Amino acid sequence: VFLLLMMIFILGNTYCSGYYEQISIRHLLPVSFGKKWVTDILSGMTVFLGAAVILVLICVLPGMVYAGFGGFSVPVCTWIEENTVKYVSAGSLIPAIAVLLLFTALFVSSFIRCASAVCRKSMYTLFLCIAVLIGTEIAVWRFAPLHSTASVNPMTYLNPLRIVTGQFMYTSGNMSITLFNGCAVLTIWSLVLMMTAYMAERVH
Repeated sequence: VFLLLMMIFILGNTYCSGYYEQISIRHLLPVSFGKKWVTDILSGMTVFLGAAVILVLICVLPGMVYAGFGGFSVPVCTWIEENTVKYVSAGSLIPAIAVLLLFTALFVSSFIRCASAVCRKSMYTLFLCIAVLIGTEIAVWRFAPLHSTASVNPMTYLNPLRIVTGQFMYTSGNMSITLFNGCAVLTIWSLVLMMTAYMAERVH
């Protein structure tokens, strides 16, 4: 949640800086919408992943001072199927978490960019992103009626650790909540957001 809040404030203000009195000053640049979008999203993903790495290092480094790299061998409980539990080393989960984090960065950056194109004001963008990204993520995790459709909800996959370990799959009883489905859902919704942002730019 802290990482999401940080990205909403940073990217929300950055993306909205391209509008003056709700008019896009990006149109003054002789660059196509596609190129501008790619630049915005790649920069957003870079900031997101960089912030994620920094937060992980802040949490991990103090422990490594005392335990060394042996901390990566700590057993972690994972749920392979509904009633099948398996313990694996923490280090073995890192590649899968990194992959899902990459797609999460893509979706979050796309959502904030789309919100900025629709709202065109920093304050409105911040409120919208906090309500949808953080509010929906908490709601999907907490409220059982939402578990049946959680596999197609991109907010489900904003916490890679819960997905990779199978924790949310187990607690929700939804066996479709997997790493592969998460990558697919986040990619599809990112494309939808790109089209929405494009239409919002054209309407204004």
